[in-house]
Amino acid sequence: MRGTVISFDRMSNTGIISGYDGNRYTFYRQDWRANSFPQTGLEIDFVAENYFAREVMVIQSNPVQYSATVKTGKERIAFILLGIFLGAFGAHNFYAGYNGKAIAQLLITILSFGFLSIVSWIWAIIEVITVTVDSTGRPMT
Repeated sequence: MRGTVISFDRMSNTGIISGYDGNRYTFYRQDWRANSFPQTGLEIDFVAENYFAREVMVIQSNPVQYSATVKTGKERIAFILLGIFLGAFGAHNFYAGYNGKAIAQLLITILSFGFLSIVSWIWAIIEVITVTVDSTGRPMT
């Protein structure tokens, strides 16, 4: 069976493998069939016996790096609601990272004492309909 090393403790000489079958298997250092110590992320092949891994061999020598966080775009619903209710002040653009447009909308509304806020609001509604990515280029989810 194949899997990936997800942890190894040098003090107890035990580790855990995430098998490609969805189960986790415990292994001991004496079952490790490589010259180096087990590392997190190594792709391995092993014999499974009652949730224990025996005869563990390395398939891929470069460990797979896992990231604890995944960056995603801004929430589209938040962008839409901010645009509808606070669009004249550029709140939706501040949220999405388009600070230049946001400042322009804010200045139009403030400097006209609110008389031109309808212009900023119409601009915001058009953006709510057409803008689908934040300022970093990530799609809004």
